[in-house]
Amino acid sequence: MPMEELNRNLQELHRRLEGTVSIDPATRESLKELLKDIERLLETSPPAKPSSVVAELESHFLQLSEEHPALAAGIRQLVDGLNSLGI
Repeated sequence: MPMEELNRNLQELHRRLEGTVSIDPATRESLKELLKDIERLLETSPPAKPSSVVAELESHFLQLSEEHPALAAGIRQLVDGLNSLGI
C-alpha cells in the first residue's frame, strides 16, 4: 500500500472515530493516542517498525468489530496498510 493511501486511511479513521458517539471514553482516548503514535511512526523515513502498534490496533479491531463495524473496518484497513509496509 502506498504511503499516500495509508495516510488517507489514517485520516479517515480519525474522522470515523470522531463521528462515533457511542464508544466509551477510555477506548476513544486509547485509539486517539494510538493514531497519533502511528502518525509519528509514518513521519520517519523509513517508517519505524514497533510491533506493539499493530498488536494494539488488532486488539481494538476485535473489541469494536461487533458494535462499531465502520470503525473496525477502518482499523482493519490501517492494519493491512501497516503490514504492507512491514510495520
